[in-house]
Amino acid sequence: MATARLKTSATPSRVPTTQDLALGEFGINTYDGALYFKRLDADGEAIVTVNVGERQPAIADDSSGAANSATVNAVLAALRAHGLIET
Repeated sequence: MATARLKTSATPSRVPTTQDLALGEFGINTYDGALYFKRLDADGEAIVTVNVGERQPAIADDSSGAANSATVNAVLAALRAHGLIET
């Protein structure tokens, strides 16, 4: 199995384009709480958006770890729901 690469942004409403992500790369917007990946099908390339909730704190924002855990768990749940990772 290949290793997935991550690209991150904390800019509000920043959505990657098909030029920004290669196949197998994920984009995570830590401000908006959204995950993006590039899909290639019969219609061509497209960016798929997986919203994992309302605006969430960036992973490095909370030193207690509480909010970090919730954000990471939400991203992992979204990846599992779309069959991108196994349990």
